[in-house]
Amino acid sequence: MINEDFNEGEFRKTGKLFTQEFENRSLYGYHGTSVIHSNSIESSGLVWPFHPLCPSELMKLAQSANLRTLDANLYEHLMAADKPSTRISLAPYSYLAALHAHERKGGQVVGLCKFAIDMGSIPSPRLKEDVDRFFDADTCVYAIDISGFQYPEMIFQSGVFLTREPIPKERIKAKVIIPKDVDISSISSFKSKFPAPMAFACTDTIAAKLANVNN
Repeated sequence: MINEDFNEGEFRKTGKLFTQEFENRSLYGYHGTSVIHSNSIESSGLVWPFHPLCPSELMKLAQSANLRTLDANLYEHLMAADKPSTRISLAPYSYLAALHAHERKGGQVVGLCKFAIDMGSIPSPRLKEDVDRFFDADTCVYAIDISGFQYPEMIFQSGVFLTREPIPKERIKAKVIIPKDVDISSISSFKSKFPAPMAFACTDTIAAKLANVNN
C-alpha cells in the first residue's frame, strides 16, 4: 500500500484526493473512515459485520434519558445497534469518501451516539472516551481495487458500491490522511459536478459494469 500526501490545493481544485494513478475508476472504489480504524483495516482488510462501538453500550445510552420521547427515530437506531451494518460501502469518487468520513467522524453510528449525548443521554466513561477519540481523530481515505468483484458479490446502488464479501488488505492500494482541523466542506460542490448516482453513466468504470448487470 502506498501512503500519499494530502494535497489540499489539488483536492479543492479537482475533487481528486489521490494522484492520477489511484483515481482510475475502472479499478478503484474509495472508503473513508477514521484513522482509529487504520490498524485493523490495514492488517485484516474490510470485514463484515463490523461494530465501531460496543452495541451494549449504545443500548444503555439510548435508555439513559428520555430519548424515546425526544427523538424516537434516534432511540430506535441506538437500540438496534447490535445488528450488523447493512454492507461494506465504498464511494465511486474519492471526494465523496473524504466528505463522508470527515463530516461523520467515525461513521454514522458514532454520529448518532454524539447526537444522543448532546440531547442529554449519559454515556458510560468508556463510551464517552471512545466517542471523544473519534471526534479528535484525523480522516483516512483508502483507494481499493475492486475490479475483480462481480455481481452479485458487489452491487452499485444509489451511488454506492455495496458488498458483504470481505475485502482483503491486498486490495487496499493507497491511502491519504486528511488532518482533522482542515475544513473540506467546500468540496461538497463536486456533488453537482460528479453526482454519485450518475457514476454509472461513464463507460469503462466499475459502476457502469455493475449497474448494467443490476439492470
